[in-house]
Amino acid sequence: MASTVIGTTLPDGGRLELTIEEVGADGATLVIKTWSKSAAPGSKPNKTDLVELYKVRRLKGQDVLTCLAKAPGPDPVVTCALKAGAGQQDRSLRLVVKGSLGGLFDRDDTLKIADAQYQNGLAFLKAADFAVQ
Repeated sequence: MASTVIGTTLPDGGRLELTIEEVGADGATLVIKTWSKSAAPGSKPNKTDLVELYKVRRLKGQDVLTCLAKAPGPDPVVTCALKAGAGQQDRSLRLVVKGSLGGLFDRDDTLKIADAQYQNGLAFLKAADFAVQ
């Protein structure tokens, strides 16, 4: 099963690390770790969230995954998109969550990522065996 880790610095100076691991033909586990800007390198994250994803699909001809997340209330739609940008300095990851209970966890964030993180994400998409839609 394929997996990857994508890390970035947040606009507030904190750090974010996303780990996604393929689980079966249409499932994945997403681990979201965040550190405050004052956290020392190598320290434990301030927050760790584990999200089970299902009905994971790759959009045809795109570097995009779409799926549903198991959550209290309605299961929100999660979309993760890698964006190449104009050059290696313009790589990004867009994370969109829609339809969570009362919009509590809805978000639409575009995060700058290093070229190496972008390449890790592309390698994961290529290696994972998710259905294409």
